[in-house]
Amino acid sequence: MEFRLFGEVQLQAAGKLLDPGTPRQQAVLAALVIDAGRPVAIETLIGRVWDEAPPVEARNVLYSHLSRIRQLLKRAGDTATLDRRQAGYVLDVEPDSVDMHRFWRLVEQSGDDEEKSTALTAALSLWRGTPLAGVPGEWVEQVRDRWLRRRLDALVRWGEVQLRLGRPAA
Repeated sequence: MEFRLFGEVQLQAAGKLLDPGTPRQQAVLAALVIDAGRPVAIETLIGRVWDEAPPVEARNVLYSHLSRIRQLLKRAGDTATLDRRQAGYVLDVEPDSVDMHRFWRLVEQSGDDEEKSTALTAALSLWRGTPLAGVPGEWVEQVRDRWLRRRLDALVRWGEVQLRLGRPAA
């Protein structure tokens, strides 16, 4: 299973793309995926999805989205689970199954310049477009801005490594 947040929100399982749902459901999924393995409180999810103006029935709508996400994960047939804990909801997935987490691991990878070049090239190849494209909200805009800056930083690092390796044409 692979969660893709660079570009449109996508979930791929067994080589097939699964429908991640409406933009609001994608926002719920993204809020869980970005904090994969850590509890996300219901109030935090509501704030991330609806900003400062949640609907009156925000909790019920959120529970519906969470139920559909659970069904989506079951259809994917993977080991990813969405559990409710006392501190909030936890999406339990392998960090490398999320493009953002894999990108960051590759960018932060140490080694000699050749290894860094390979890792940075792999990290940058994960980008398919603007993070969380089509998903609305202030929190999403903050996420987009943060990851676009991280991409730019990775591009600069990649360029510096290429120069040190004597590859100015790259």
